[in-house]
Amino acid sequence: MNEYIDLKRSFIDYSHSSDPEAVAQQSYVNLTFGTDTNLYWDKLLESKYIIVLGEAGSGKSWEFNAQCERLKSSGKFAFSLRLEDLVEGQLSNVIDASDEPKFHNWLNSEESATFFLDSVDEAKLKSPTALHIALNHFVKGIGQHLISRINIVISSRISEWRNSTDSAEVMHRFNIPRDNNDTNLTLKTVLLAPLNEAQLHQLAEAKGIIDSNGFINAVTNQSALQFASRPLDADLLIQYWQDNHQIGNRQELLEHSIPHKLSEREERKSHALLPLNKARSGTETMAAAAILCKKFNILVPDTDINHHSESLNIKVLLPNWSAQEQNALLNLPIFDGATYGNIRFHHRTTTEYLCACWLQERMQNQLPYPDLKDILFMHVHNRWVIRPAMLSISTWLATLGENPWNKCIRKFLLEHNPESFLQYGEPRNLKLNDLKQLLHSLITQYNGRQDVRLATEIYQLLALAQPDLADELTTIIQDELISDDIRIKIIQAIKHGKLIQCNDALLNLINSDDSDYIKRYATTALSELANKQQLEKLHLIAQQYSEIPSLLCADFCEALYPKIINPEEFLSLIEKVAPHEDKSSIDIPYYLEQLFKNNDIPNTHYAPLLNGFIRLCQKEPHIKEGNKSSTISSEFVWAGETLLQVLIIILSQATVNKTLYPQISKALILLNAINRCHLSHRVDKELLELNQRLLRDCKLNCVSAYH
Repeated sequence: MNEYIDLKRSFIDYSHSSDPEAVAQQSYVNLTFGTDTNLYWDKLLESKYIIVLGEAGSGKSWEFNAQCERLKSSGKFAFSLRLEDLVEGQLSNVIDASDEPKFHNWLNSEESATFFLDSVDEAKLKSPTALHIALNHFVKGIGQHLISRINIVISSRISEWRNSTDSAEVMHRFNIPRDNNDTNLTLKTVLLAPLNEAQLHQLAEAKGIIDSNGFINAVTNQSALQFASRPLDADLLIQYWQDNHQIGNRQELLEHSIPHKLSEREERKSHALLPLNKARSGTETMAAAAILCKKFNILVPDTDINHHSESLNIKVLLPNWSAQEQNALLNLPIFDGATYGNIRFHHRTTTEYLCACWLQERMQNQLPYPDLKDILFMHVHNRWVIRPAMLSISTWLATLGENPWNKCIRKFLLEHNPESFLQYGEPRNLKLNDLKQLLHSLITQYNGRQDVRLATEIYQLLALAQPDLADELTTIIQDELISDDIRIKIIQAIKHGKLIQCNDALLNLINSDDSDYIKRYATTALSELANKQQLEKLHLIAQQYSEIPSLLCADFCEALYPKIINPEEFLSLIEKVAPHEDKSSIDIPYYLEQLFKNNDIPNTHYAPLLNGFIRLCQKEPHIKEGNKSSTISSEFVWAGETLLQVLIIILSQATVNKTLYPQISKALILLNAINRCHLSHRVDKELLELNQRLLRDCKLNCVSAYH
């Protein structure tokens, strides 16, 4: 990651008053990934004293250098320094030669300057008191009398930041008050937020991926977003795509990323103490301890907090390792921050996988199977059951190989816990007969139950999307005695796995007396999988309905319009929306709005759409206004929201057809009437904006004249 790519990174408030566990969870989110925090560099740099925390590979140094250059280019004084250089040298020797003239200009000016000090963790590799030494050299080099004219931004890995002692050191050196009415003058601590999907998309394009949409879709389909929340992670995922032209299964991605995350970056190679095999062994031990002890936080050595019993202690777990080796391990990118004084594995999936690998190695080194059984199972009411906390580990072990213990665990899970393969492990390692048994056991286990609520990911479901399983899958989805929850999961597997062999079965579902819930999922799947002939069959089925539930109607419209049906046929489907539904809760306008946004609707369609929705909004019976009858349909009052969307699209066109002026005026009058008589489907704000636009836009003045 040499050339800077502006991803518009955001930050999460990491103040000591925050719930640290809640903040930590935000650093683990998947690319769904990344809620907008609304705290970006421009806003952050309004603060005078800033600590930026982030795990290894999060892009701290990358961002520091870029922001320093940005401030320079805007005419401000800004300097980027490495704290580890300040540990060994005076400020005058650390300032880059190209910055020396600007530094002296600043010293002789009365302006402020921003110093980016990167990074505490690398400085501490030289000395435990590195921060004290580096800041002492920095302040002496600046001069105490100029401290009021500097802004500082300091970076650190979370594992190396001691909140009480390090924050106190910074506050002491720069005379920062603990409390101030102006929060920009207090010490602000933030966490560099994980990447979101838009940032991953941008990064992929910048890295030369031509089909970035295909890459993002592949990442999403493989549930691999969790492997791309940091630039380091994203870079590895992009590299895997470029090397293999696909996104591998979960185990392949883990085995691709783990070695990289157990190696320091090139600029830190001089500090590397651990060969890869030792680092792997150590992390597997830490992962096994985290799972078996049910403690996912790892105490940072020599931390200044007292909750020792709540965290794992690396000194206890790896007693034969030197303090330097222990520290080097915890600084590897496979870990990130959890709370102050604690770190944890970056991904829970990684922890579980490494724990399973640790157990696999124990077995290969002659651990007796009864001992493994005691770890994974417990005896309850005269039968063996999987310990709940070990279900994910057991599932990984069941899919890690063909050793006798792998087969025994796999056989037990397929018979007694088939749903585990739809939640954990690597189900793509299962053979066809295993998958058939999984389906059979799943149906048998939940026989007679409708409320199943399987917690699954699309990734796991895709293991079932095998052409050789198409017959079994079509049988399951058409069996009304099987739980809707299970059938819906199978339909999702068919959809995301693109099993077009099941399309006829999906059509049969929609044409049956099955639940509307099932029909909706079947329609959504057909929308993506069906060919033209099958979509025409879907239209014929929809036409046979005398009434259509509103959301099912929205799904029909999304599947058919505009690729199969014309505006009149589309309006005919809309007119079938069940009249008995609660009009205040109808969501179809939202779905129709998305349909218009996401499809290339021909301009010639909007005139009949405008006329059609005007007609629907006025269809009898009408709403009464007091003792008088209005002209607003009581059944289709909700259609006013869609009428407004059509109107906005028409008026956004470069040229508005003059023959539509009377209908546009009629639509505006109708929308105002709907606002007066129906609170649930008011469009006040949108209508006001539209009216103001009509008055502002000279080319539409004549339309306003009709209104």
